[in-house]
Parts: sequence; structure tokens; C-alpha cells
Amino acid sequence: MNIHNNKPPDSQGVFLRSQKLEDEKTLKDKGRVEGSTGSDRVNLSKRAKDIEEMRNFIGGLPETRESKIEEIREAIQSGTYQINSMGIAARMLEEGA
Repeated sequence: MNIHNNKPPDSQGVFLRSQKLEDEKTLKDKGRVEGSTGSDRVNLSKRAKDIEEMRNFIGGLPETRESKIEEIREAIQSGTYQINSMGIAARMLEEGA
């Protein structure tokens, strides 16, 4: 009895064929992304919209309260500015806790 062509498949050949199939699939997937019709949409939740509105509002505010700064500057220059050291110490302790 003679048996011909009964050897296991060449492992390198199997690998190359599977690699070729993977490459073809990747190219198809990539073509789908590149060929999109531009009809993609993003829907934001109500919370995300509220956060965006708050960011825009805060972005429009000045970084400093100019009127408060001017008030303190005038009090210092006129010698009437009083420092509440006990209040400052109490707030420091509260923040440290």
C-alpha cells in the first residue's frame, strides 16, 4: 500500500495565506472608513450640553473682580484697610481639615 500526498500542510504556507486574508480584510475595513458618506452624527446628552454652556459662561467671565481689587487698593492707600487675622486663620484651619 502506497500513500501519496499525505503530509501535513506546510506551516509557512498556511501562515502566508492567513496573513493575506487578514490584510484583505483590513483594506476592506479601511476603505469603508475612508469612503464614508459624511452622514456621521454625534448626539450629546442634556448634561453634556449643560456643561458646555457653563464652560462658555465661565470662559466669558473676567479672571479677576476688578471692582473688588480697586476697593481694596483704595482702602490700603487711605489706611483704612483692616485685616481680619482671626477670620483668615479660621478659614485656613477649615481648609486644612
